[in-house]
Amino acid sequence: MLELHDRDRFEPQVLVTEEFTARRPPLRFLRWPHAPSMEIGGALVERIRSLDVDVRCAEVEGDYLEGARGAVALARSLRPDLAVFVGSPACPIQAAMAWSRVAPVQLNQNIGSPLVIDGIDGVIYHNPETAEKDRSDLHRRGIRVHEVHGMCTDLEAADRACKADRRELGVPASAVLLVTAGNKIPARLNHGSFGADLSRFLRARTDAWWMAVGRGDFSPFMQGLEESVRRRVVLAGARDDIRPLLKAADIYLNEYPEGGCNTVLEAMACGLPVAAMHAGRAHTENIGAQLVGPEHAIDMDNRAAYWELVTRWCDDAPARRRAGEVLKARARQRFGDEALCTAYEAVYESALLHSTAGAKAGASALSPCSSS
Repeated sequence: MLELHDRDRFEPQVLVTEEFTARRPPLRFLRWPHAPSMEIGGALVERIRSLDVDVRCAEVEGDYLEGARGAVALARSLRPDLAVFVGSPACPIQAAMAWSRVAPVQLNQNIGSPLVIDGIDGVIYHNPETAEKDRSDLHRRGIRVHEVHGMCTDLEAADRACKADRRELGVPASAVLLVTAGNKIPARLNHGSFGADLSRFLRARTDAWWMAVGRGDFSPFMQGLEESVRRRVVLAGARDDIRPLLKAADIYLNEYPEGGCNTVLEAMACGLPVAAMHAGRAHTENIGAQLVGPEHAIDMDNRAAYWELVTRWCDDAPARRRAGEVLKARARQRFGDEALCTAYEAVYESALLHSTAGAKAGASALSPCSSS
């Protein structure tokens, strides 16, 4: 979306905080302890810079406290009018930056658990149900709720993607290929009944195969499968671009009770029918259902209806193609880059306007907090 922003109104800058990558001396518990962002995300950073967007990376020397001090100083040197923190309470450097007040107006883009801390003026929600659940508590804390329904997905990239060759995956052309993508699949197979229900379905449907796209240890799940079922499971591993694999599949299965978000949008953009269930009030328990919309979502925690829908799509190829076309059109209309860029800009302008009104009324919204 950076290339779509109206540069007469917004001048985007990106600051990479280096919270979960390499630090010196190294912190061994980190997810990527030996890979700084400029190494593992160098191609993306260069692409952003090619759009004439300034990208800065915080220093990785020292512990988190030293990292936070450096990031606060770097952010303040950019003199932003608005800071958007894309993080959660698990992001200590961003939390320290927000508390230290690096910009007159500070928003948190909620990625699952909002960063509710002194210094955050508003939280951007992508899930209307979660926003409504949290609204009264945030209001008591003086934090505004902003809503941008859905995440963006690259529709053009989905259109350009070429379907993976099933023969290379070892999947027969006649099979009905189910797919799930994400980096938390192994945990979600064992959380609730999704793994057991999937196993039961595959035992009953000998024409169905299941492909998992993502990293992790699948051995506990695989060991519990009968040999006849295990042969119809494809572990594709992590991929930089999952779209070719999605296009090779017939049906996307979103996990439950916790499921994915971005991968659901990717599947919709690729024209796949998506089975997604509203399994609870938490963000990860219903975001898939919110994305596909009420016409296609499975009602509250109805596992039987979920698998009945999957069965119907397995039996009726034209029906699943129609459902995929409807969901692709929904993705294009509601979650394309242009629509979401416009929605984000409206949120930014609202936050800035509210802050200006508060300052005129004597509020201290524009007064930075001192850092320790």
